[in-house]
Amino acid sequence: MALLTGRDLTLSLIYSPHCQGSPDMALLTGRDLTPSMIYSPHCQGSPDLALLTGRDLTLSLIYSPHCQGSPDMPLLTGRDLTLSLIYSPHYQGSPDMALLTGRDLTLSLIYSPHYQGSPDMALLTGRDLTLSLIYSPHCQGSLDMALLTGRDLTLSLIYSPHCQGSLDMALLTGRDLTLSLIYSPHYQGSPDMALLTGRDLTLSLIYSPSWSGIARHGTTHRARTNTQSDLFTLMVRDRIRCSNS
Repeated sequence: MALLTGRDLTLSLIYSPHCQGSPDMALLTGRDLTPSMIYSPHCQGSPDLALLTGRDLTLSLIYSPHCQGSPDMPLLTGRDLTLSLIYSPHYQGSPDMALLTGRDLTLSLIYSPHYQGSPDMALLTGRDLTLSLIYSPHCQGSLDMALLTGRDLTLSLIYSPHCQGSLDMALLTGRDLTLSLIYSPHYQGSPDMALLTGRDLTLSLIYSPSWSGIARHGTTHRARTNTQSDLFTLMVRDRIRCSNS
């Protein structure tokens, strides 16, 4: 699990002119947290990190007019889908941080109407992998859910021309994982892949060192971890292994 700390939490795509440190890493601080959509005036804690709480986590960029509940938090539903990956009604612990657990973290932004299994976890499959916030004009299906396919995968930063497999699913491999927006100056290894480490955190939702499972054919499985805070991985481990060998 890549720890989220005030020092190295990063999303360089959201660079801040006030960033203290290497220009390679945009630190998210209370002062320059530029995803202001996530910043909360109710933040309790150090100004170095805008805490995500059930009350003020808003990611208003994905606000839903169909939200049922408090206007402080847009609920994540199959219809008006919005980043539930950070909020959990079952969260056990401090209200300052919504833990991502196997039960309720649900990357509901990737919710799939074709999901087979418990509604607690939306599986990522080649057919219905979704990120409604990245709507595609070529989307085949309900307007409520933008399907990410080889043709209209708008998360182009993740798409790879080296993808081995169906065009319906851009596999994340050590060679072409291009989420370079989360590049880390502390990365040890090939410049082709920014490792997700506890030190220079990067997309913890996509990688977990505690993950113990196998993902094949563009399908991910829930991580079997020892701690609730560990996230399942979206990586195709066997692809990673092959590319690193």
